[in-house]
Amino acid sequence: MQRSLVKVGAIVLVVGLLGVWAAGEALISRTHPAERYAGVILSPAADQVLRRACFDCHSNETRYPAYSYLPVASLLLANNVREGRRELNFSEWGRLTATDKADAIEDSLEQIQKGGMPTWDYVFLHPEARLTAADRTLLEQSARQAFGARPEQGKGGKREKGEREDKGKERR
Repeated sequence: MQRSLVKVGAIVLVVGLLGVWAAGEALISRTHPAERYAGVILSPAADQVLRRACFDCHSNETRYPAYSYLPVASLLLANNVREGRRELNFSEWGRLTATDKADAIEDSLEQIQKGGMPTWDYVFLHPEARLTAADRTLLEQSARQAFGARPEQGKGGKREKGEREDKGKERR
């Protein structure tokens, strides 16, 4: 009798996990919006770093590895990609104004300097995305060359705290 309950419990657990997986798969879209940006974002060398470390979550060019089809991983990955594209989508770079581009790069560099990007879990699964000190320096120097002197924003040429976030909400 006890073995029968264990078997039934195991079957219910497997069926339940398969149901969760199937539901998750139904909700996840692995299609890519068609829009791509073919121009240079910062510099050819810096753009290679961006493609290696950022584009999976911050563009319409996401590469979905085999583990993205596992139940929990698929949901987490889909959420990371959705959030990443919402914050900054390099595929839509051509639509942004010069000021919005400069703000996006400034915010991105700040996240990189704080160690928030790329995220630890992404780097764990994609060690090639780890940014070296040389990568960070290249990105910073390329950003300075690409955007140079920033347009006046708020006091002393720096943007007011929260200004970028307000603009981002208007765009969504």
